[in-house]
Amino acid sequence: MNPKDKRVFMGAEYNFLLSVLLVAPLIGWIFTTFHFPMFDFTQVFYVVGKVPMQPYSVKYFQNPPWVAILLSPISVFPYEFARILVILINFAVTGLLVIKYGGERVALLVTLTSYPFLFLLATGSVEWIPMLGILLGNPILVLGKPQSALLILLIWWKRAKQRVVLALFTGVFLMVSLFVWGLWPIEMIHNIQIASHDIQDHMNQISVWPFGIPLAMIVLYYAWRREDELLAIIATWLMMPHLIYHSLTAGMAILAARAPYIALSISIFIYALVLIRWYVVM
Repeated sequence: MNPKDKRVFMGAEYNFLLSVLLVAPLIGWIFTTFHFPMFDFTQVFYVVGKVPMQPYSVKYFQNPPWVAILLSPISVFPYEFARILVILINFAVTGLLVIKYGGERVALLVTLTSYPFLFLLATGSVEWIPMLGILLGNPILVLGKPQSALLILLIWWKRAKQRVVLALFTGVFLMVSLFVWGLWPIEMIHNIQIASHDIQDHMNQISVWPFGIPLAMIVLYYAWRREDELLAIIATWLMMPHLIYHSLTAGMAILAARAPYIALSISIFIYALVLIRWYVVM
């Protein structure tokens, strides 16, 4: 990024963050007045932020344990304030991701009105963590919610000038996590099994696993050849056995930045899919 482009990017970031701060009172009033359930935040993430050293004692927590550490500063606040704070964080990070990939007002409008993003706000999930990872180029944050953008790490690996450093950093971090939280992958899998049994969320489940795996391999091949982060994210979605609408937010943001009208068409399709599903159930 040359200095001129960097100044434009920083100016766009500043303007967007200022806009978020200006609308924060309105967002707070809406979510306080209408009491959106925000199940993910209420039942899982707010609670787990209070017990970051025993995260899997919260039975529906299904993320790597360092996510609980990231949530701890939010869980310090009273619940009503914390839920507004996580909404604003998701709002800000999503917008910054659009801006990072060159998106302008149309791209922001398409992304912030898309069903994946609005579903994210309504559930209070932690898409801000992998999206922040994409913004900062941090693999640990991307691993915090792997179904959102896991395979983007392969593109970063291909581009990296210091691959050994990247591999060592990630490997050492994972080893330290085992020292701090014990055999957490086993506990995480156990919680995933419990959640799969208790929460039958067929309305919002959009995984095409295992049928999407062959197509994922093709998409990943082209992502690798072209060093295309968006294709890598799409390949991630196709390979995941568990995928909910809000996990599409990062990909929607990048697509809207690249091709806002294609993203708009996909957004309309998703809305139609949701309405059809509701109609069939009702």
